[in-house]
Amino acid sequence: MSKQGTEPYQHVSNTALVEQAIIAMQNEIDDEISWDIISELRSRNIDEIFCLASALCAQPTAIERVLGTRLLDLGYYEDQTDAEEKKYIRPKRQQSKPVLEKMLFDESPEVIVAAIHITSHLEFSGELISQRTDLATHANADIRRAMASSIYVDIEAPQKLIDMLIMLMEDRDAEIRDWAVFSLGIQSDASSQHINNALASLLKDKDNCVRIQSAASLFKRGDVRFLKTLEEYQLDDFDASEYSGTLWLDTVGQLASPAFLPKLQYLKKQALKQNHSDNVDAIEIVIRKCKSSQ
Repeated sequence: MSKQGTEPYQHVSNTALVEQAIIAMQNEIDDEISWDIISELRSRNIDEIFCLASALCAQPTAIERVLGTRLLDLGYYEDQTDAEEKKYIRPKRQQSKPVLEKMLFDESPEVIVAAIHITSHLEFSGELISQRTDLATHANADIRRAMASSIYVDIEAPQKLIDMLIMLMEDRDAEIRDWAVFSLGIQSDASSQHINNALASLLKDKDNCVRIQSAASLFKRGDVRFLKTLEEYQLDDFDASEYSGTLWLDTVGQLASPAFLPKLQYLKKQALKQNHSDNVDAIEIVIRKCKSSQ
């Protein structure tokens, strides 16, 4: 199965495209170039590209193994014109598993990062990433960040994955804590007293986004410990175009408590002064929800 290629690469050979991608990656040219080439290669004959990717993963240079790992994310949408949602088919998923397992134990941090992302895309986190609990405390921040942003846990996720995310929620890097809270708290519906306590421990985090995400995550799970953090939100930090501001506003809107009306009225007044019409509109929607509960 293959798909239509895209300009300007559709008449270039696989070998030539690999060479171009490696040059772009070596010279740290705009990352879009290498990803455009990867996208083109992924659109070609899947059997050929899987063989190419596997061969690259066995090469001596880390940059070739990174490219090979990224190419393993192969698939296409099933041609079902009558279906409401087209099914995404990954015919080489199982064959990719042993290759990814090896890449997760690679000596190069760059290869490990690529392997973490592709392992997550192919939905092998529970089987493969759970074998590498040590990566949650790896010295390389890019590896820890990849773990925090890529691990998806559902209500049936292995406890090892949940424990890894909780460990990453305690990371010294605020961006990594932020991603870990998003993965476990916002994106996942997994819930337990252990998870809730871990989220609650971040309600006093020095990073504003970590605090708000933790509060929103607890609200979603019906844990009342979220409330004080929402009430103590620093209004000077608010911007409805920023993720933490959007999340605070959305959570307050779901709570729909009249107690937040003074804060909301203040924020609306500030947004009007600054001519932030988008902020005004977003705040006004939440004000109406809170008023309706009076």
